Amino acid sequence: MAESLLAILLVNSSAKGPALVYRWPPLPVCSPRLNRTRPDDGSWPSQLDNPWRASHTPEALKEQTETMDEHSYADDPEYRWQRPVVIIRPRSPSMSDSTSPHSPERSFSPPIPELTATNEYDNLFGYQVDFLASLLSPHQSMCHQKFELLVDDLAFIGHPVHVDNEGKWVFKSEKGQNHARGREANASPASAKEGSEASSVTQLQPEDDGWLQSFHLVFVCDLPDPSSSASGNLFKYFEIIYEQAAFPTTAVLFQEQVLNNFVEKECDKMGSIKDLTLSEGHSYTDYARKCLEGSSIASAMKDLYEAIKGSKIASLRINDFPLEVQLPPYLDGLLHNEDETEIDYLTSPDEEDSPGWGPEMSFGWRLPTLAPWKSLLMLDDPKNIGGGDFASLKGPYLTQEDRIAAEGLARFLDIVSVTLSLADMASLLDWDLEAQIYPVVRWLVYHRRAKIVDTIHMGLKTAFTVPPRFDQPLSVLTAEFANDFNHPAIPSLPRILAVISSSMSKQTENHFYACFVKTKELITVFQDVVIWLLKRDLLVALHLRVRVVAPPDLKLRVQLQRERLLARKKAMQRGKDRRGSQVHDELDPQELGGLAAFPNPGLPWLSLSPKHTSNRLPSVESSRSEISELVIEEDEDEDYDDYGGEGDQESESDLNDLDGSSWETEDDKRYPSIINDPARATPIQRRWLSAMSEGKDPYVAKRFEQINQYFDGKRSDDEILYRAEITRKQLREVLHHYEEYLQTFLHPS
Repeated sequence: MAESLLAILLVNSSAKGPALVYRWPPLPVCSPRLNRTRPDDGSWPSQLDNPWRASHTPEALKEQTETMDEHSYADDPEYRWQRPVVIIRPRSPSMSDSTSPHSPERSFSPPIPELTATNEYDNLFGYQVDFLASLLSPHQSMCHQKFELLVDDLAFIGHPVHVDNEGKWVFKSEKGQNHARGREANASPASAKEGSEASSVTQLQPEDDGWLQSFHLVFVCDLPDPSSSASGNLFKYFEIIYEQAAFPTTAVLFQEQVLNNFVEKECDKMGSIKDLTLSEGHSYTDYARKCLEGSSIASAMKDLYEAIKGSKIASLRINDFPLEVQLPPYLDGLLHNEDETEIDYLTSPDEEDSPGWGPEMSFGWRLPTLAPWKSLLMLDDPKNIGGGDFASLKGPYLTQEDRIAAEGLARFLDIVSVTLSLADMASLLDWDLEAQIYPVVRWLVYHRRAKIVDTIHMGLKTAFTVPPRFDQPLSVLTAEFANDFNHPAIPSLPRILAVISSSMSKQTENHFYACFVKTKELITVFQDVVIWLLKRDLLVALHLRVRVVAPPDLKLRVQLQRERLLARKKAMQRGKDRRGSQVHDELDPQELGGLAAFPNPGLPWLSLSPKHTSNRLPSVESSRSEISELVIEEDEDEDYDDYGGEGDQESESDLNDLDGSSWETEDDKRYPSIINDPARATPIQRRWLSAMSEGKDPYVAKRFEQINQYFDGKRSDDEILYRAEITRKQLREVLHHYEEYLQTFLHPS
């Protein structure tokens, strides 16, 4: 929102009508727009806008801008678009008496070219302030809900509030329940919504009814030019501004008005200051500056505006009520997203199993997945957490719950390190990962005290690369680095970045330890260097990814095994047919005929004739022996048990898959194939995976069977170690023994 926020307004209404009480900045301006196409200025590529700008250096753009300044079409009244100024005049006395005396008469006049000291109070964004005040003071039925108004190139966002039908400032009720709510109940700003669960608090209501009927804190934004390439999800953009800035601030103001008549008193103060400033002939800027000295609402509006423009957290105090307000640091990305959706982070293959960041941090934060194998980097000294003094976390406390929470946070801050994953921290603290660790991490990240990073190897044997761009100029970063590190073994910042950038071309020894540290005595020194670089987003950790590849020779071997299985299957079928034919020939036709006259065909007639049964039906063992002999005649070089027998259910299912469509064609066997998802492998891919373990050590083969489901090229080595519950040494062992079938590469996580 640092890009689009133009001003913050405070509007109120009383029996005298609506009024614009205060605004910050005092004299906001909008970006100029043209009402028709700019004529050719001799440099036609400039008409192509962004494509032309992207293909030229900043120096060329600056030179082009200087050429255009000779004749600025933006200031030319024939080319610059200006909204009409609306003037509100009282109606003529000759109007009908049925018309309300407070109803304004609106007429349009030519725009005012410049503001003077006398009309700075009466004009804003080209409109008269009385007109804007009436526009931003909706009817009572439209209050206590989201307000969004688009006028020309401006967007007005807020949450107007109003007195009840009896003219009192009270909390709204839900389902007829009356429960007091306020700071005495430790209500948070987000829980102060008027329509949630509270009702009238008559014992806290001021004795005398005031004059204030409604007030509205309005955020004014500049809409992107429709002719520009900047386009995005405006609905989601305004929704986030409302939910995370406009509503929480208004909720606290409403709460303080109900409890202490605070907003009305502040409006009285600013009204008195305005009358005095006008009588002395001072400008609106002087009035705004004097309000900052005498009104806490005015100073809160200023702090909120500057924090949003600077993409920082606004720490406000409204009538001694602490409030922190911030907008997502990358919220403006919603205005430049052509797909109208924002991808804040690389999604994990099992993101549905991973906890989310919550609705407040879903858009505009660009956060990685909150996963157990990630780590936490503290951006501030832990001593500054908890009110500026680390010792303050250890007491005294108002309640037992506060003491337990503070002691837990102190323990967490004692052990937090980039060399420990979140799962390791939970194990050391004996905390539940999702119920205790994640809430603390969310709180620290939301308040910008920490950020999620990849877990760094304790010995700095982590591979890094540099980001495509830096947030600050390299010269500034180099000066800061030289000021913070003066150890003779530490190279300059440009040298470090250059070595890291070129380290990826090495096949081995491309991690940070091999590039810079080279001795265990310097690990502690360079750990501070890595943390310094991570805090400024100058390093991107690379993690190992693994894919399984079936080479042509493996596929040919599996194909031969399949043909042998098919031959065995046919032989077994012929054996069964032969046994059935022999049994049919040996049966006595007279006995077969006697079966038809048997009085009860349902009886087991074979059991009634043991003699015939033993003489005419072969035993199961003899039948299996004869079938095995037939199979051996087909292929005497193979072991039947290797491919399964009658009792092997897996082999029976494999036999059913032999004629399936999942087997590749003849052409496919000439090329290697990547098994994209080993966890959901096809029958032929399962045979490839099994054939890879032939001749391997049983222990290693079992480990490969356990973890090959994660070799899909999407999961990092840290995720594999966590999900498979193995050590890094065991993973290296598998990668070494199956090297011919694995494709490994480094990729940012």
